[in-house]
Amino acid sequence: MKNAFCCLIGSLFLCLSACSPYVMEEEEENSKKDTALLRVQTRSENDNPIEYPAYVYAFDSEGDCVSTQNILSDEEKIELTLPEGDYRIVVVSGLAEEEYILPEVVTWENTISMTASLQATHAMMMGSSDIQLEEELTTNVRLSYAVSSLTFQLSDVPEEASAVNIRISPVGSGINFRKEYTAAKNSVNIACTKKENQWVAGPVYIFPATGAQTVISIEITEPNGKSNFGYTYNEALKPNHPYVFWGSYKDGFEVDGELIANGWGETVKVEFEFGESIKDNQSNSQSDTDGEVVYCEELPAAESVWNGLFVWKAEELSATEAEVWLVSPDQWKIKASEAADILSSYSYEELENWRTFSKEEAAEFKKQYQGNVAFLNQMIEASGIAPFYYGKDDRYLCEDGAYSFPLKTGGEISASGKSKAYFLRAVKKVRAIIK
Repeated sequence: MKNAFCCLIGSLFLCLSACSPYVMEEEEENSKKDTALLRVQTRSENDNPIEYPAYVYAFDSEGDCVSTQNILSDEEKIELTLPEGDYRIVVVSGLAEEEYILPEVVTWENTISMTASLQATHAMMMGSSDIQLEEELTTNVRLSYAVSSLTFQLSDVPEEASAVNIRISPVGSGINFRKEYTAAKNSVNIACTKKENQWVAGPVYIFPATGAQTVISIEITEPNGKSNFGYTYNEALKPNHPYVFWGSYKDGFEVDGELIANGWGETVKVEFEFGESIKDNQSNSQSDTDGEVVYCEELPAAESVWNGLFVWKAEELSATEAEVWLVSPDQWKIKASEAADILSSYSYEELENWRTFSKEEAAEFKKQYQGNVAFLNQMIEASGIAPFYYGKDDRYLCEDGAYSFPLKTGGEISASGKSKAYFLRAVKKVRAIIK
């Protein structure tokens, strides 16, 4: 019995001895096959200095962060050993600890944000590179500024002024690892300091807010109170651009501004004039608000009826201003070729220059209300506004009549025909300002 047991143990030992080298070789072979070394080299646009520490993140094809490395100087090598596959490498720098907040858990969607003041004295850079890792590879990541730079120089300010503050709105509060900015509608207050005969500020770095105009307000504190002067810049601030504003206070502000690249991005020139008040200045602004400013006691709310008009959307820019999309109470059933003539002569309560939905707006409106048009009609018809139609063959013109869209579920935006009759609903985007 004892001899049989010993034979069994011996056989097992021989078997394991024979298998073990094979298993180890297979694991080593798979290890070599399944991973590869990635080297990352970084440089900035126009060779601007990179501020350290820099943070390196590797995201896989599912958007999960699978590896990170912190770099403290340009002498450190950036090397990551990763399984073979597709990756996006993201590098960020310039994140001063007291000004920027990194997410505790890094994901594709999580946001790098600024502190509560929404401004920084260090300029954040970001860059990315998409790679397919199959063997040892070196990739170059080019960093550019992910912020806008703001500098102000104001002269001829009254001698008795004790403070000058500048408010910019809207600005963003953060950026995710896709390089998408937050859609926040925040404002930032920038304090000026007096140097010789000028009040100056900056450079101050902010995250831009996408898809909006920029409102600049200058507040001067004097012994008899505060005065405000404003200007609407009809574009959103752009990342990787410095904005330098020179202002002269005479009978109000006359400000010339130039977007100076300083090796950042393309130079853009902008001229500004500040009048006696924000109200006077705003009424002269021409923009993607279709050239109209309306004054009100309170800002219109989205999906409400205001002054006999349907308010489709309202995007607040500050506590006293908003961009508002208005839809006419009237509608027409016409051929596409007739739309331009009707819109050119249409006005409502002194509001002119109406238009069709753009193609993008049509897609958004359709998505919002298809399958829910009855609810919309119930609200607007109670206020005497014509209902929207959503039958099988009912379509509304968009993109200046070149296209049309249905409100029924499942229909698509398509080119308009010459003989078919379509519904026309006039649309207008305005800036609403509280008096």
